[in-house]
Amino acid sequence: MVGQQWLQHEFGHHSKVSWSIDSLGVSSGYARLARDVGFDMMVYSKINNYEKEQMRKNKTRTQVWRPHEENLGMRKDILGVAMD
Repeated sequence: MVGQQWLQHEFGHHSKVSWSIDSLGVSSGYARLARDVGFDMMVYSKINNYEKEQMRKNKTRTQVWRPHEENLGMRKDILGVAMD
C-alpha cells in the first residue's frame, strides 16, 4: 500500500500488477490484500513443484488465485502468472 501511494504521489501512476520475488509461504489472504490496494494481477517467480508440473502439463502459466470466501469475502480473485 505504501508503494502504491508513493507511485501515485511521485509519478501519478497506480500499478495494477504486483511482483513477488519469493511467493512460497504467502497465504491465500494475499489475494484479498492485493485486490484491496488495487492490483489485478500478480507475477511470481517461485511455485511448488506440483503446481509447476500441472502448469507445464496444461501449457499455461496463469491461474486465478481465490482467497477463502468464508474468511476474506467474495470477489477478491487475482490473476496469478508464474515465471519459469
